[in-house]
Amino acid sequence: KETRFTVDMHQRVYGLQDGRQHEVPAALELRATVAGVELSPAGVAAIRFLPRGGATGGSIDVLRASGAGVRLRVDWLSGLVSQEALAQ
Repeated sequence: KETRFTVDMHQRVYGLQDGRQHEVPAALELRATVAGVELSPAGVAAIRFLPRGGATGGSIDVLRASGAGVRLRVDWLSGLVSQEALAQ
């Protein structure tokens, strides 16, 4: 079934739509790159995972104050999630 992962950039919470939300620690900065239709005016970014394995794709960056962090990418064709380190 279709599943939507959301990150509320203003409220600083993330999780599955209509599911439990988790707080982002104050020490971390978030950045999101998602399809235009998946970014609401209220600052909620979403990546939609589709039943046949694809996704709307995008990436979520989680950064420390130093600039180091991680980028979580979702491939639009396969729906696979990968992780890469971000250097300071």
